[in-house]
Amino acid sequence: SHSSYLRQVYALIHPRVGLIVLGTVLSLLSAGASLFQPIFLGQLIERLPTTLQFSQIRYLFYYIIALNAAEYFLSFMGDFLLSWCSESLVYLIRLRLSYSALSQ
Repeated sequence: SHSSYLRQVYALIHPRVGLIVLGTVLSLLSAGASLFQPIFLGQLIERLPTTLQFSQIRYLFYYIIALNAAEYFLSFMGDFLLSWCSESLVYLIRLRLSYSALSQ
C-alpha cells in the first residue's frame, strides 16, 4: 500500500537526512556567492576610470577572487555530498532488491 511504501522510503532516507541537508545548504551558499560577484564587479567597473592607483581598488579584486573560490569549493562539496548520498541510496536499494529476489 501507499503508506508502507512511504515508510520504506523514509527508512532509507532518514539516516542520510543530515548529509542531504548539508549538501543542499552548501549548494545554496554557492549560489549566494555566485550572486554577490556581479555586485563587486560593478563597483570595480564603476571605480576603474577614476582610480589613480591599483591599490585603491585592489580589495575589490580580492573579494571577487574569494567569492569565486568560495563558489567553486561550496559547489564541489555540495555536489559531492548529494552525489554520494544518492549513490549510496541506489546501492542500498539494489542490495535489498537482490536479497528479496534471493529469498523468494
